[in-house]
Amino acid sequence: MIFGGTVCGWHDRVKAEAAYYVGSQVTESDKTLAKADPGLRLCVQHQDSRFYGRGHIVQDQAFYNMQTQFFDQIVYDWRWTADPELEKLLRPALDLHLEWVHDCFDPDDDGLYESYINTWPTDSVWYNGGGSVEETAYAYRGHQAARDMAQRAGDAASTEYHSAMMNKIKSAFLAKLWIPRRGHAGAYIEQAGHGRLHEDAWLYSICLPIDAGLVTPRQAAESLYYTEWGLQNDRTPFGGREVWTSNWLPGIWSVRPLCLLDYLNLSLAYFQADFAEDGWDILLGAVLPACQHFGATGVGGASLILRVTLEGLFGVLADYPNGMVRFTPHLPADWDRASFRTPDVAVQFERADNTDTWEVELTRPAAMEVVLPVRAKRITAVTANGKTVGYEVLPSFGHTLLKMNLPAGSTVKVVVTVEDRLPQFGPVYVKGRVGQGVTLKVERADVRIVDISDPQCVLTGTSVTPSTLIGYLAQPVLGAIAKADGDHVARHTAVATLQVGALPFEWSQRVAYATGCAIFLEW
Repeated sequence: MIFGGTVCGWHDRVKAEAAYYVGSQVTESDKTLAKADPGLRLCVQHQDSRFYGRGHIVQDQAFYNMQTQFFDQIVYDWRWTADPELEKLLRPALDLHLEWVHDCFDPDDDGLYESYINTWPTDSVWYNGGGSVEETAYAYRGHQAARDMAQRAGDAASTEYHSAMMNKIKSAFLAKLWIPRRGHAGAYIEQAGHGRLHEDAWLYSICLPIDAGLVTPRQAAESLYYTEWGLQNDRTPFGGREVWTSNWLPGIWSVRPLCLLDYLNLSLAYFQADFAEDGWDILLGAVLPACQHFGATGVGGASLILRVTLEGLFGVLADYPNGMVRFTPHLPADWDRASFRTPDVAVQFERADNTDTWEVELTRPAAMEVVLPVRAKRITAVTANGKTVGYEVLPSFGHTLLKMNLPAGSTVKVVVTVEDRLPQFGPVYVKGRVGQGVTLKVERADVRIVDISDPQCVLTGTSVTPSTLIGYLAQPVLGAIAKADGDHVARHTAVATLQVGALPFEWSQRVAYATGCAIFLEW
């Protein structure tokens, strides 16, 4: 709920809340060993456990670990303010929290952390001590903030320590939780026995690595595809898409819920991965039914909706401790105008003929990294506050990105002039059989294929020319099994880089292997 307070500019309230809860953090304790409570069937920690020792926040948690999200959200406000009073309060408390997290949830020191009732629907979910995505992603973001605070304090030793912890966590995540042949993270890895990775992910396995920066943009695209086929998706009569938190059984609370807060996080993940239409679709799927059925979204829902709207849809992400604000809007392609205002920032967009105009006003000046979507054959002019500026172009999914870095200021007006506007490019579908040759031909004379990325090894014998991609559909790797139209299928993703006119863009290609039957290659 702190996210909403930050977006609304209630920074004094957030700081007061931080002081209140940090004031109940245990700083000295003789509770050093894990100990389950036999009175609760050994399912939760005993009051004498390390869980309740040094670093634990006592107030309003009972047996939950909600302090992980508490610190994550307080850090979000610190990024928006660089408030020295908040930083003075937060830095020692965050360091103590990270010590607590390590001792309680990574006692084997392998860089992966157990999730212990630390997210909204985890009352009935337990990982038996194994490393999981949720707490691992939060630990990574926590060490990132602690590193930045140490740098600001000139503390070289702490900076080096937190940087090393970030590297350790990311390496462990990619080596043990990421599934290259499936293109997403699993739910958790068993602590003992066979040490198996449970591959059926839920929404947290997808959203949190994207939010934490543990995956690349292409890996984010691979991950998000899983939520479209591996989880139940419902179209609502009000518009938009609802996505169930998991495919797990039994279908009881927290094991397999349909939770507004969860797919709001999915909406943010789509925006962060630069899939504007999908992000908007899921945002509608969250907001419209909630308002129809309940007349409101609830406090928690409203808080996340504010974050998704500002950071996701309008793409404003502040990092004032490092003197930077990132502006990377993700408005749907058919929008001609939009605006949004908070006490800290205002954004306005308007499209007219061949010109896109973006205006950003900041309450506190900062340098800006601006990354804008372009759907056209070429860019003819770019100005910032009336002056021509340099920029680079980057490929993204179905369109091009224009990137520039601007010096510190409070107001910027960027005008982008283009020629020959284009639509948002969508997928192309190809059908074939395992071992069969597939030819994908570009029909437009102004589009050429540059490269193909096939991280899940779904094609063999691939050759690429400017107009065609030829390959053979490889034998599907076991796993990623789902039921579709009576056939068992294994779904995968590849990415092609193309160029239209003078500008690059990317297409994600989705591959569905049917056992012994047809397979579908989606471009």
